[in-house]
Amino acid sequence: MNKGIELLQGQKEEKAKEVRQARVAKASGFLIVILYCLVVGVVFSFSFYLQKQEENVNQEVAATKQKITDLKKVESQQLILKDRLKFLSDKMSESQFDFDKIIVFFEKLNTEGMTIDSLSFSGKDQVTAEGSVENALVLGQILDILQSPDGNPFGLVILNTVSKTEEIGYKFSLTLQTNGNI
Repeated sequence: MNKGIELLQGQKEEKAKEVRQARVAKASGFLIVILYCLVVGVVFSFSFYLQKQEENVNQEVAATKQKITDLKKVESQQLILKDRLKFLSDKMSESQFDFDKIIVFFEKLNTEGMTIDSLSFSGKDQVTAEGSVENALVLGQILDILQSPDGNPFGLVILNTVSKTEEIGYKFSLTLQTNGNI
């Protein structure tokens, strides 16, 4: 039954209170640091996300600008083409040639081994045809057909040039004068 008086009771309670406060301060500081790190991480992640979104938007804007530029070019080319077609239509309506019949005739004339590269219409009744054939026999057949009177819209046929090439055979140029059957 020996009880003694403890004189340090007040100091122990103060010491315990200081220890609790120190633990609370450490825990609060630790939580504040964690919270700060989370906020910094979220801000960093959000800024990274915004940068990616900005890049995507910039790419879409560039692609849209390119499409607009391409469409402007196409529209410009369409206008030029319409003007050229109108000019050609006006010129063809002024001419006395029946272009359809001449083109159909050359399509029928087109035999195996022959290619017509170009047809040009000049003067009132002249057509110049340039093309190529595989061999001289095909060219002879074409000239025979052009000189026959059956369904032939041409009267005078002049062979302007013939030249041999290694790749295709013979290149030729003809001047044809219409006979009025057009």
